[in-house]
Amino acid sequence: MSSSILIGMDTFARWLDPFARGNTMTRAHTIRSLEELIAELDKGPGQGGHGRIMRSVAIDVKDVLGFATWNPKHYTRNCIAQREGYELLLICYEEGQRTSIHDHDSLEAHVMLVSGTMLEERFTTAAGGGLHLVRATEPVVGTVSTFDKAHSIHRYSNVGPGRSMTLNLYAPPLLKWRVYDERSGRPIVKPIGT
Repeated sequence: MSSSILIGMDTFARWLDPFARGNTMTRAHTIRSLEELIAELDKGPGQGGHGRIMRSVAIDVKDVLGFATWNPKHYTRNCIAQREGYELLLICYEEGQRTSIHDHDSLEAHVMLVSGTMLEERFTTAAGGGLHLVRATEPVVGTVSTFDKAHSIHRYSNVGPGRSMTLNLYAPPLLKWRVYDERSGRPIVKPIGT
């Protein structure tokens, strides 16, 4: 076996236990390249949706490096593919960089940790204002987190050491987001990237 690092390890766990809760994939279907991933996404969500497709990904991290760009001041959003129904991005974080607390304007979002160490924080709005931290986790490489429109207030932080990358799928493409003030909890709708 090669020494390459594969992403999509939750795919392996679902393959081992085909009766696991939420398992909608078959043993024969593992996505092993970006080209195959884009081809699957172009077919549409199908039975099991975009989440099934993302949980089927087990590609070599070297496949995404050609899309990686880095900025010492802020994380970068790098488009891999964009269609009317979805967009696939590689998000690159230098050590210590993080997103604002935000939610998505898309119906669904799926985020896979490709490399590095990230902290995923999920929030709800608190009665009387402010934000309430519901959960903070450090996903392992290959983990896919899903966000729907009703439960999507979150923040990602690269807690290091070193660089981190996530593979993000938005369906439909993300045009704007709500950025939340951490103290008041008030959202402001902004164009993506601001």
